[in-house]
Formats: sequence, C-alpha cells, structure tokens
Amino acid sequence: MANEKTIPKQVSLQTDDDDDGDDDKQSSNTLASSSRFAVEPGETRYITIPEAIGLDFNSFIPQADITSQVHFFSNIQPDSTASQAGLKDGDRILQINGINVTSLEHEDVRKLMQLMTPIVFTVANDPKYLLLLQEPVNDIEEKQPELPITSHEDADVDPSQRRPSRFELRKQSSVGSIATSTSSKSSRCEVYTITPVDETSKEEPLKAKLCRLRKSKRYDGYGLVLQYQHLHVIGEVEEASPAYRAGLRKNDVLIFVGKTNVEKLSHEEVKIMIRAAALASNQVELIVIAKTDIPKYKTMKEKSLIDWSVMGLDV
Repeated sequence: MANEKTIPKQVSLQTDDDDDGDDDKQSSNTLASSSRFAVEPGETRYITIPEAIGLDFNSFIPQADITSQVHFFSNIQPDSTASQAGLKDGDRILQINGINVTSLEHEDVRKLMQLMTPIVFTVANDPKYLLLLQEPVNDIEEKQPELPITSHEDADVDPSQRRPSRFELRKQSSVGSIATSTSSKSSRCEVYTITPVDETSKEEPLKAKLCRLRKSKRYDGYGLVLQYQHLHVIGEVEEASPAYRAGLRKNDVLIFVGKTNVEKLSHEEVKIMIRAAALASNQVELIVIAKTDIPKYKTMKEKSLIDWSVMGLDV
C-alpha cells in the first residue's frame, strides 16, 4: 500500500499541559478502536464534541486522485470526550460543521478545528487507513511536521522563523449585542440597520451589509482583494465580478464569514474560512461594515448597542 499512497502527515492537537511521556503509549494504541460504539465500515456518522483539543489526525493524498485529501483520526483515547461521543480510530473526516474538507489541505483542516466550538464532525470509518501508520517509508519523501500557530499575532510570520512546539487550540470569542433594527433586501446584498433608530438625532443609524458571493464561470475566484490593516479590509473589487455583484466595495471591513465573527482572527485564518466555505457551497455569506463607520461601530459595540440578531446571528 505504501506504493500507492503518500505517507500520512500527523498532527496532535494538544494543550501545553499534555505529558510528553504519553507519546509511546499513544503509538501502541494506534490500531485499537477506542470507541465503545459498534460501527459499520463506511457508515456516515455525525459526532459532536465541545472542542478538538487532544485529538490526533493524519492526512494523505491518494495517488489515484491527487485533487482530494484523506484526513483520519488515530489515537482516540478510551474514556475521552471524543471516544464517548463515538469517534473511532480510522474515522475519515468528511465535513467539519457542514464544511466539506475532502479537498482541504492538512493545515486548513487543523485551523478549522481550532476555530469551531462546538465542533460537529461528519465521519466514515475505514480501518485500512490505520495500516498506513505502520508501513515503512520506502522511496517516499516523508513530509516534515508542521510548525504551529501559537497565537493570532504570529499567524502571518514566516513559518521558517517559528520554533517547533506543541499544537494548541484556542477558543475564539465573538461579540455580544442588544437592540432593534430594520432591513432592506435585494437578491445578493441585504442592508441592515443594526443599532437603535433615534428619531431625535440627525445621525444615521449604523448599517451592515450581508453580501452573498456566488461562483461564476467567467471568474476564477470572486474578483476581490482582501487586505489586513489591523482590520480585514476589502482592498479592490473588480467591476462586474461576483464580489461586486454581491455588493462588496473597496474599504468594506469584514466582520463575519457565515455566522463566525472574524474580527479577532488572523488574516490567514480568514482566508482559510472563506476558501472552506466556498468549497462547501456555491454561495459564501460575508457581513461587512464600511470602513468609515468602524469608529462608530466600536463605540456602539462597547455600549452593547449592536443587534446582530436581525441578520440571523446568535451572538
């Protein structure tokens, strides 16, 4: 089988509190199924866990289809939250929170696991994947282990400058809000009022746009440039592009991708989320606010006067 597959890449998603001495114990349990659930090979299952800390998963590219990637779990620990939820060694990850990951690279999948809490896996079990972990490396170049992102601040640093350390998942927070508002709708772009309307004030209430990016055969991509300037800013938008038709304009600031607040995420993480959403659906929803309105947005957010519920968000 080694002649047909690229050697798997493995990553252990751990906290810094994990004991180094557990590595040998985990390796000896590779072929043991740690789940107490009986599962038919190939059966699609949906597993929900609070977070992905402590999970090991491997990735490889099948030679028969180099456009796809196989990501599968190993070393599911007995009596762990994952085991009790039904995850098994050899479970292939098909989706994460509804996002198809069978075309995503190993690092993209790792970051999605980092971002999603709780996390819902769509998996199908195939024990043969575990055999790859025991095969010797014959005439195959082994992939070097990844270097971790340890904080959002170093996400855009040259990977060669990072020091190897344990992979750590971090929780992401989103912004809470309270208020009432109205909206005006179109097919691809909806404009919402997300702060209370003050009849006695001449100041306009704060508005946000829900922009639906849809793929076009005439474009390789969406026709926009995303820049990072301490905010995730739309730099350029090509006229008549999918982004332009969705209502995106230069200097719009990205606040949500789908239902996930991205204000505290790194530039690379935001790009991964957009790419993953595009692979999962023919439509990507982005919520933006004009850059000129950001000072007002920050003030209203501090006063808990932002109402995202009118846009279908539970934050």
